[in-house]
Amino acid sequence: MNTNIDIDPTKLFELTASKNEIKKGKTDRYGVIYSADGKKLLHCTKDALKLKQYTIKPGTEIICNSAFACFEYLRKVSFPDGLKAIGDSAFFGCHLREISLPDSVEHISRLAFACITEIKALNIPRSLRFVGDEFVNCDIPSIRCSSPNFIIEDGILYTTDKSELVRALNLEHTHLLKIPESVHTIRDGALSTTRLEEITIPDSVTVIGNGAFSSCLLNKVQLPSKLEQIGEFVFGLCDSLKQISIPEGIKVIPKRSFLYCINLTEVSLPSTLKEIAEGAFYRCAKLQRINLPNGLESIGAHAFGNCKKLTVPNLPRVQIDPTAFAVEPNLDGEAPS
Repeated sequence: MNTNIDIDPTKLFELTASKNEIKKGKTDRYGVIYSADGKKLLHCTKDALKLKQYTIKPGTEIICNSAFACFEYLRKVSFPDGLKAIGDSAFFGCHLREISLPDSVEHISRLAFACITEIKALNIPRSLRFVGDEFVNCDIPSIRCSSPNFIIEDGILYTTDKSELVRALNLEHTHLLKIPESVHTIRDGALSTTRLEEITIPDSVTVIGNGAFSSCLLNKVQLPSKLEQIGEFVFGLCDSLKQISIPEGIKVIPKRSFLYCINLTEVSLPSTLKEIAEGAFYRCAKLQRINLPNGLESIGAHAFGNCKKLTVPNLPRVQIDPTAFAVEPNLDGEAPS
């Protein structure tokens, strides 16, 4: 059983550096700012931007949000024993070659190590209890997991009982994936940015998280019959996806679920559907026809925006945002947020 991994980490760690903390903090000779008590690495000044390697001071327990984000020269960081938490996007887009975390680390926040394309090795520490989309757009050849809360099989991180698919860590050469029947939840961003072209999802899966398959090469996927919930942006930017059938039981197609699925031509909606949210099918340029269920209650802003070829043969009496089917003259404009 996984008794600890669902605790809200924001209640345990303060990962945002306040202006007052930074003002009262102490800056080292490299331009890195620590809290007055030395327990938090708060922020970096411009002087630190060209750091190639850095040793975080002993006694540091928290690395705050975005502390080293987009430090393009940073290749190596040494983490101290006693470190407990790493904030959102803390090392996003750096060029770290290896991430060796001490066993004291309990929590790594969203996108903390995302888009580190040159990483060769990672260890998942024994004490880690929270994992989500920290390693998005990373294919890691060498992975070691010491945490009793997770296991790694075939380049994928699962909870120990394999009830949750947490994150793909090394699927660089994998195009087909059969998810184990033990899995009931696919977490946020779990398989995003992979090269997967076809996925088999068992009927045991009831929840698919935000962005779970976004920016994949998927051209074929069948959603499970017992699915209860899909997240926002779940198939966003899957520009090879051609058809999708949403199973009965789904009540909401969330925001940006199929955003920029430019080759999507066929969509089947369930009779249970109540809401199509903002930007759900925005700029699905090849979508020509869709049948809306009679029980549908609302269609959000830009839900079918810039679907230039779309016809809707049966438009039920529903609440429709004025921009739901709008075709904008400037197709290079920003997508709905």
